Amino acid sequence: MTKKIGKYIIVEDLKLIIEYYSGTIKVEDLIGLKEKIKLEPNYDFYYNTILDLRNCNLVLSIDDLHKIYKYFDSNFIKREIRNVAYLADAPNEAALSILFTRIDDNIIEMDKSVFSSTEGVYDWLQNLITINETELESLLSLAKKQDFNVFE
Repeated sequence: MTKKIGKYIIVEDLKLIIEYYSGTIKVEDLIGLKEKIKLEPNYDFYYNTILDLRNCNLVLSIDDLHKIYKYFDSNFIKREIRNVAYLADAPNEAALSILFTRIDDNIIEMDKSVFSSTEGVYDWLQNLITINETELESLLSLAKKQDFNVFE
């Protein structure tokens, strides 16, 4: 079985957060990473966020997706639209990400998109921040290489 890994970087000058997941990931893991990251002094829930799900196996139900929304509702103040990109290249993770983008609990207003390639994420980011494709690839790699694992 693949080791469960959760890592992230916050790029304050770009107002960008990249979360990296590997292994079998459940709702508790997603929320657990959010709990860790929100303790960072430079964390802002409304920074543009990329969840890199390419190396993980998401094990989530529809009820789990609603739990995530309820977590957001009880932990974050509504003030603007949150932009989130899901980078998923496996059918299961892509399908779950798409389902998550379709749930409208009227809790947190989010612009959610699912992409199967970094090129898609790059195109999405062009309307939000100034970054080139090489920089994006480097940041995705940097998130993956962080020397900590929030699940240990």
